[in-house]
Amino acid sequence: MQLNTATPTTFGNCRNLSRDGAVVLRMLATLVFLAATASATLSSVTTQTLSGEKVVLPQDIGDAAVLVAGFTKASRAQTETWAHRLRDDPRVSPKAAIYEVSILDGVPGFLRGMIISQMKSGIAPTRQKRFLIVTESVDSWRRALAASGSDDQAYVILVQRSGAVVWRGHGALTESSYQDLIRVIESLKRESR
Repeated sequence: MQLNTATPTTFGNCRNLSRDGAVVLRMLATLVFLAATASATLSSVTTQTLSGEKVVLPQDIGDAAVLVAGFTKASRAQTETWAHRLRDDPRVSPKAAIYEVSILDGVPGFLRGMIISQMKSGIAPTRQKRFLIVTESVDSWRRALAASGSDDQAYVILVQRSGAVVWRGHGALTESSYQDLIRVIESLKRESR
């Protein structure tokens, strides 16, 4: 491979890289990111939908699923924004089921029933089968979500039936992060053909 050294460019803090050199560095950075993301897995966990059905993840998700998770009431606005955008996007539903996940970490048992009842009253019955309530295996969820930051934000992962986490993000929905997720979902479509 010959590198074009005639056209200097900037990559991060590096100046005067050739255009080809900058492309190579971008490719390496992407590969490092993909390798780090792909190495994560969602261990087998049993949970329950808001409608009361037992679900074993990742086995019961179909080929792939986007899990939009929140740990606190304060994360709700972000999780709802992510979930709404995903549900409304026709590129997503043919290849990836969309689940909202409420992780009730640290909620005393005597309050859980009341909280779940409030959730049910605020979520349409047709959406309750895709809304998961997590009360156990919280550490497994934290690892899969890479939830080391604030609990008051959304955590989003794209997971395959094998348990491989192939994309993850956190925080408020941005156009950039959303389009990154869509690119990965569409690549799953191509691979399954």
